[in-house]
Amino acid sequence: MKNATLILGLGLCTFALGCGDSNPKCDELAAHVTKVLSTEKGGDIPQEAKDKATKDILGACNTEAPPAELLDCALKADSKAALIACDPAVKAE
Repeated sequence: MKNATLILGLGLCTFALGCGDSNPKCDELAAHVTKVLSTEKGGDIPQEAKDKATKDILGACNTEAPPAELLDCALKADSKAALIACDPAVKAE
C-alpha cells in the first residue's frame, strides 16, 4: 500500500488529465503530480518509483488533451485530495 497514493495519482492523470502532444504543460504536470504525491507520503517513495510515475504521466499526457480548467486545477493542487477534486468524474463516483 506504500505506493497506493502514487498509483491513485497516475490513475487520475491517465484517465482524466491526459495532455496532447503540443501541450507545453505536460512536463510541468508530471513533475507537479509526482511531487505532490511524494510529499504527501513524506518523501518516502523510492526515486525509481518517482521516475517511473513521471514517465507514465508523460506517456498519458501525450495521448489526449485535457480541458484547460482541469489542467490548471491540477497544477494548483497541493494535495492528493485537491488533485482528485479537479476531476469531475471522480467527484461523481
